[in-house]
Amino acid sequence: MDSAYEGLLGQARDFGRTANPEAALRQMQESMQALQERIERLQPAEFTGRDDSGTVTAIVTGDGALRRVDISGRALRDLPAEQLGPACLAAIQQARLGMAGGLQEQLTDLIGRPVPAGPNGGEPR
Repeated sequence: MDSAYEGLLGQARDFGRTANPEAALRQMQESMQALQERIERLQPAEFTGRDDSGTVTAIVTGDGALRRVDISGRALRDLPAEQLGPACLAAIQQARLGMAGGLQEQLTDLIGRPVPAGPNGGEPR
């Protein structure tokens, strides 16, 4: 099998048919640990998003945590006060969409086949 995911599936299928179930379980646990470690390496990445005006920038981590929001002087000067909040939310949403797309791409590489988008087609609620 050519991917970690398919390897785990094969091990799970073969588990009940093996002469040494303890060795098979240990091998499956080691494979799952390796897969978990690869997934954890994805989380430190950062993703940047901007609002439509380009005056507000947000950065989120690979697990979706908001790291920073930068509001340019131009935003403070040119955007009415009631548009500043929505501009921040738009930048955060774009950063999180980038994060979701990046993680989806990484998982596709990891398991060797496309990972479907979430129930909203990748769009946050």
